[in-house]
Amino acid sequence: MENKKIQLLEKPTTVLNYYKEPSFLIPIGISCSWKCENCINKEHMFEYSYPEFTIKEIISQYYENILANTIIMAGFEPFDNYVNFMNLVEAIRVSGINDMIIIYTGYDIIDFRSNFLLLNTFQELTHFDNIIIKFGRYIEGLEKVWNEELGIWLASENQYTVRITR
Repeated sequence: MENKKIQLLEKPTTVLNYYKEPSFLIPIGISCSWKCENCINKEHMFEYSYPEFTIKEIISQYYENILANTIIMAGFEPFDNYVNFMNLVEAIRVSGINDMIIIYTGYDIIDFRSNFLLLNTFQELTHFDNIIIKFGRYIEGLEKVWNEELGIWLASENQYTVRITR
């Protein structure tokens, strides 16, 4: 699995705005069901070719990063890219990294209850420690909301987090 290549929106990098501490952003997800008008990743929306990285390269980049000890998985929609997303989460844990993984999704937890694939993915994630899911897509016109767990302002008040532990 380490040599499996996956497409990312761009090279993983350190970010300061997804969590209260510096984090390692893995921009996974090259497709998205939402097509939000004010998408934060709008500049990538009409690209047809994305850079590829092996899972081993991504994990190595995380180990080399001296600032971050939290992993953020965001992009278009990680849950719409189920196979690569779950392969990466599993490989991170198998490699011995047990740091917090925060997954940004536009889905709401209610969507997981009514969609077998989403529910199955959610159940698979419960097998891993230190997982937080940030639910809800940005909705223009709604107020920002402070999220104590992430230690940041979320873009609209419909967004919230759920911590998954074993």
